Amino acid sequence: MKIRMRATKICYPDGIHEKECLQGKKYDLPESIARSWLNQGFAEEDKTLNIPKETKKKQKNRKK
Repeated sequence: MKIRMRATKICYPDGIHEKECLQGKKYDLPESIARSWLNQGFAEEDKTLNIPKETKKKQKNRKK
């Protein structure tokens, strides 16, 4: 799940390796971590529109 941090936190995005997630930066984290931080107010959901790669390829082929 894509989020934007409201506060700097230490996280374990893969469950093993420690990483510092910085305030104001965007991260793609496992949904369980992201939901927990959203509920606690440490992050907000990043609702930036992302077109899946498959869709981008199809759109390129149509333009030709």
